[in-house]
Amino acid sequence: MWRSNPTWGSPRIVAELHKLGIEVAKSTVEKYKPHGKRLPSATWQTFLDLHLKELIAIDFFVVPTATFKVLFVFIVLAHDRRRIVHFNVTEHPTAQWTAQQIVEAFPFDTVPQYLLRDGDGIYGDQVKRRMASLGINEIVTAPASPWQNAYVERVIGSLRRELLDHVVVLNQRHLKRLLFSYLDYYHPWRTHRSLDQDAPDHRPVQIAKPDRLADRRVLASCKRPLSMKVASRGIAGQAARSGISSTAMGSAAVANVQSEPPLPNEEWPPLRGPFSFGNGEGLNLQSREAAQVRVEAGVAGRHN
Repeated sequence: MWRSNPTWGSPRIVAELHKLGIEVAKSTVEKYKPHGKRLPSATWQTFLDLHLKELIAIDFFVVPTATFKVLFVFIVLAHDRRRIVHFNVTEHPTAQWTAQQIVEAFPFDTVPQYLLRDGDGIYGDQVKRRMASLGINEIVTAPASPWQNAYVERVIGSLRRELLDHVVVLNQRHLKRLLFSYLDYYHPWRTHRSLDQDAPDHRPVQIAKPDRLADRRVLASCKRPLSMKVASRGIAGQAARSGISSTAMGSAAVANVQSEPPLPNEEWPPLRGPFSFGNGEGLNLQSREAAQVRVEAGVAGRHN
């Protein structure tokens, strides 16, 4: 009976057993009760997830200016894609001004079903009547509980950390211009963990070509001629495999280079592997003639 009805309490089990002609004490029922977790009630996070597409959050935050004034920024955030659907700035916020902002944020048939806000006194009777006329259901968070309106609080924190902490706001017009420029970056480019590392306006993945990345790494590491670097690495590798010192093998390689005549232009093999472009041609770091001159100059310097 416990397994079939996990929400029943001990008195309910005793009563049901009594109706079946089984007399048992409450302590006996509790003794054989399975020790499992009770089904939890719906949490605040569950409510937010179920009504994500129909939920809008609003809030105010303040920004000081260079002339020691305080500007109030009103922000409206859509929960589904973390889009900032509306914002405005004022120095003297009122209930009438706030109600007008809500009307401007939701034109025509874009009115949400739920609106999440805190218990600030700015949301007076005018704001409540305007929301009721639009068919919006208000959800007021508990006092001193900013975590219940966490999404808009996170956006305000991002605005401060990524924008407002790095500039000195001059006036109301300057602040509006800064916020408009930030939204031009925020919606198409800024990624969110809650959106699976995507931006509010879907941002496609841009895959760089591997051959171009390899070429850039090679170009950045070439502080000496590429042929000399490849040759030195090859000598060191052969010396390690054969057990001969790299100095002795290097001397032998230099003697071979000195004894052999230089190759004509058309007989130089192109570079392959990580030092080649996608079409198979060698990197044009220097001409073939310049590479041969460098090798011969190195040989002459060793003998002198």
